Amino acid sequence: MVRENFSDVPIPGDDGARRALEIALAGGHHLLLVGPAGSGKTGLVRSLPSLLSPLSEEEAREVAAMYRRAGEARFERILPPIRMPHPASTARGFLGSERRPGELDLAHRGVLVLENLPDFRTEVLCALRQPLEEGAIRLARPGERRARPSLLILLATMRSCPCGGISGQLNRSEIIQPAHLAEALGYRSLLRPG
Repeated sequence: MVRENFSDVPIPGDDGARRALEIALAGGHHLLLVGPAGSGKTGLVRSLPSLLSPLSEEEAREVAAMYRRAGEARFERILPPIRMPHPASTARGFLGSERRPGELDLAHRGVLVLENLPDFRTEVLCALRQPLEEGAIRLARPGERRARPSLLILLATMRSCPCGGISGQLNRSEIIQPAHLAEALGYRSLLRPG
């Protein structure tokens, strides 16, 4: 899924993050980029088109057919799709239905980017687990079961901590608050008493 010679592609950010992105794309691995505001996470996300290999003719036809079903004009490029849904999207918007493809369908053979991961609804994040593990969206209706392919790479970003403490930019007068850490990592259940 990655271009063969990507060493000359200018990618913002530190070398470690760049290398992690290259390895994730080459191996088809999901990746979570964590860092403070301004650390280059969005720049790395924007560099994706320069890193991805073109789809095969068969893959391009498959992706184009999915976009036609969704009523979206698919540009005639053969690069893998990159989808960046809004955090307010619902689980149904991600999973779609028999009649309308969702974000996972439209990211098939490409990359699904979730910027600011903790901003997404818990129901959405829970709904992603099975399709990411199995590479398919399974819909169960009374009397029938259907599956649609959903082979994609998930690339998520998030700030390391709202207070900035985990980023290494902690002022000596600041203290990392456990609630900030739990919230930044999406562990909202840790914030609820008993």
